[in-house]
Amino acid sequence: MIRKSDFVKIRNDIEKLDEKRSELIKSSLGFIKNTKVIIYSLHRGERKEAGELAKKLEEGFRKIKKSINKYPSLYYSGVYKTIVQEYVEALAYYHFVVSGELLGFSRLGVAPSHYLFGLCDLTGELVRKAVNSTIKKDYDSAIRIGNFVSDLYGEFLKINMRSSEVRKKIDEVKYNLKKLEDLAVNISLKK
Repeated sequence: MIRKSDFVKIRNDIEKLDEKRSELIKSSLGFIKNTKVIIYSLHRGERKEAGELAKKLEEGFRKIKKSINKYPSLYYSGVYKTIVQEYVEALAYYHFVVSGELLGFSRLGVAPSHYLFGLCDLTGELVRKAVNSTIKKDYDSAIRIGNFVSDLYGEFLKINMRSSEVRKKIDEVKYNLKKLEDLAVNISLKK
């Protein structure tokens, strides 16, 4: 005998999960746009605007996390991973520009693996900042960024990563570090 009530429950659960996933996708669009605006504002030197957006972003992230608490499988979905990755990248970049330090994963309230993905993306923005610093003849900042990314890459190398996806992201850090090393060579030649 088939318990139809079990299948009704399963159907309802799947429909609710799909609904929640759709809501997450909708809310992610504006959220991710704001992460890009923060980064772009910082590259233009608009720290105040970026700081205000960073506060809103933190509030938005708390709401997103709270809204999916009943659906743990969404924590492992591609859309949530992208949200967290962009969140980490934007807030870590903001914190670096303001303080020169790396923002910890526990402060951000994210899983370590999601944090690492965001840090990998952060290095691309740091390369951009170093290049902009060099254009402005602020060579010390560019060198400092290069040293920071080198230290970060060193920490990544100490982690035993079995996931091919994470290893690919770490390779991006290696390529970004190479760009910064080339930039440092050019700076030393100019001096």
